Amino acid sequence: MRESDTSMPASGPTPVSRRTEIAVYGVGAFSTTMHFMAVTIVPLWVVGLDLSPFLLGIVLGCRPVASLFLSIHIGALMDKVGGRRVMLFFAILGTLAPLFYPLMPWVWAVIMLQMIWGLADSMGWLGAQTLVGQLMQGRTVYAGRLSVVSRAGNVVGPPVVGALWDIAGPWAAFGFAGLWGIGAIVCALMLPRSDPALAPDGSLADPVPVPVGGMGWLRLLVPDPADYISTFRLLALPTVAITASIGMMVHLGNNIQSSFYVVWLNQSGISGTLIGLLFS
Repeated sequence: MRESDTSMPASGPTPVSRRTEIAVYGVGAFSTTMHFMAVTIVPLWVVGLDLSPFLLGIVLGCRPVASLFLSIHIGALMDKVGGRRVMLFFAILGTLAPLFYPLMPWVWAVIMLQMIWGLADSMGWLGAQTLVGQLMQGRTVYAGRLSVVSRAGNVVGPPVVGALWDIAGPWAAFGFAGLWGIGAIVCALMLPRSDPALAPDGSLADPVPVPVGGMGWLRLLVPDPADYISTFRLLALPTVAITASIGMMVHLGNNIQSSFYVVWLNQSGISGTLIGLLFS
């Protein structure tokens, strides 16, 4: 299949620099790999807290709660202030969050860390997809490359943290996850400082203006109900509704696999290394 697109101008699509490609792929790969690292080692950590099955389900299931309520707002924020700033913030957040698990072995703290870390890696992956649209004109060839690079990281990450858990314990596993997050920070810093917008003919237009100012930033950080209303209106489109439903079913299975499945494997005597291999 040829890479050309009939919607593009006759002169062809605007080329994307190699630096931008690497940055976008890196943000997506490091973020998604951290998610699979987390679902390998966090259940192993939580089992040691001696919780009831009900409370265990709450702790392991609360990871996507913050993403559920804030994904729309953060997506709109990327449009308003640029993907680089948003991605850099969540890359730093995702790097720091795993380091606090061994320091705070309390149920309320783990619940808080789960939501923070889950939000960080979710926004890294969703942000990378958004950047494909903002910086790469939404071309499917770049989306495909992003998917391939991200899956490569998912294959490597879980066995590594599982082996570190077996060899050196929680500090080593969570510490490596935090170290891995530095890669997302580096890639976020490589992103263009302003996000180009697309002109009607498909070519790159002037950069999107980035608002500045003290009180202006505070207003931007508060979710705008209009963003949520306009987003949910899209569900009236059959294609959008079907795509959203498929995504919900996929995440439902993933969340089951990343919670009690790991606990059951651990209680069956399977090592952290083998659990990581099963995930990868």
